[in-house]
Amino acid sequence: MDTRTQSALTAEATLDVERALQFLGGDADVLRELLHTFMLEAPAELATFEAAIAGSRRETLLRYLHRLVPTLAIIATESLHRQARELYHAMQPPDTTPDGHLPACLALAQRMHALHDAILAQLSR
Repeated sequence: MDTRTQSALTAEATLDVERALQFLGGDADVLRELLHTFMLEAPAELATFEAAIAGSRRETLLRYLHRLVPTLAIIATESLHRQARELYHAMQPPDTTPDGHLPACLALAQRMHALHDAILAQLSR
């Protein structure tokens, strides 16, 4: 399987349109607006998250996760939502340093890029 195909499969495994539609009462127009609104700020927020990973900035990482988890509960697959939620809870204790969680942060960032790709594909339909 080539990289492009693998990326497409990963992207499809992050967005859950059926779950989102169920949450939104089946309203596809509301879903489209939600996805569009999410993508207005998501790339910049993900870049900030990645910079926080590189700088081991716990508070910035937590802020991103705090804003992200509720949105993922609506639009993402259960596995992506769980991944972000568990990372957020693991990093919450005040004496937690981000160093031990950086691999998990990097893995989440990779899946968020895939989610962005999946959303853009969905919006282009």
